[in-house]
Amino acid sequence: WRGEGGTIIQWCKEMAQDELPPSGSAVSPDGFVLLSVRDPLCYQPTVDDYDRRIKLLITPVRADGAQGPTYQHIMDRLTLPIRTQDEVVRCIPEFRMRGATFLLALAEPARPGFQPENRRMVCQGKEIKVQMAETDRTEFKVKICKGCMLVTAHIDVNRMFEVVFCATKHNSQPRTYTFLADSIRSRDVIILTLRAVSNQED
Repeated sequence: WRGEGGTIIQWCKEMAQDELPPSGSAVSPDGFVLLSVRDPLCYQPTVDDYDRRIKLLITPVRADGAQGPTYQHIMDRLTLPIRTQDEVVRCIPEFRMRGATFLLALAEPARPGFQPENRRMVCQGKEIKVQMAETDRTEFKVKICKGCMLVTAHIDVNRMFEVVFCATKHNSQPRTYTFLADSIRSRDVIILTLRAVSNQED
């Protein structure tokens, strides 16, 4: 492609059959949705991409703005590492029944330079609580029931994830937290553990 001016690189993720696309996003005829990534040169899959295919689209652009043909590459379905699976299996009963806690840094993406504060997520009885790490004072709590929370990984910040406590028949006040785990693997284990616990019947 002579006189090249640039290249358009896009990443897409395969959607599950019963999954709704993000607000404002359209699903392609082959079942993929465009991902909004900060750096198109590099996309690191998250735990949310487990059992999905990732599609890479590359379109050359000439110096005068004319676009060439788009080339695509579809990767095999992503699998969860065995080590991560084993840790999740171990963490679920420890968190649900044995008092294990997750120590996390509270993130404020909209406030650059914000000094993170630590929080603990703990499961006590039939409730999940967010506590101040220094005092163990409960800041927020929800009763565990199916659909009580949504937990998703952040696409651009490797260790970051979001917990949305949803309004249910037991929990009238929704609330959103953004946390930082101490590693990518820890983030993935925490996300999968919280999802498993929150999908239990009330």
